[in-house]
Amino acid sequence: MTNLTSYSLNFKDMKFSDGDFVKSNYWPQIIKESGYVEKTLQYMSFDYLGIESVVMFDMAISGKYSYDSGDYNTPSYEDVDLDEPSININSMTIDGYDVELTSEIVNLLKEAITQNL
Repeated sequence: MTNLTSYSLNFKDMKFSDGDFVKSNYWPQIIKESGYVEKTLQYMSFDYLGIESVVMFDMAISGKYSYDSGDYNTPSYEDVDLDEPSININSMTIDGYDVELTSEIVNLLKEAITQNL
């Protein structure tokens, strides 16, 4: 006989607990240096009422860097315009068990990840 464990998560109430990913405060510098970066095998861990879930994802960041050196009357100017990050969910585990990713779960996970970048 197989003992199955059932979990019920409220994705909107999951609390970020840990992760290894490119944090949004570094994005302008990345865009300034290269204009685009793609990072694979990133993760975020969340907690919901003591239940740990881990989400593995890839992310691409792009944007445009503008610079004007100015002149005698005009100060120099620089600006970074960021595009929305592209997030690809690879997998999710809940307390170590793999979760089948439906399109609804993927969309909820992308929202949770975006809020914690």
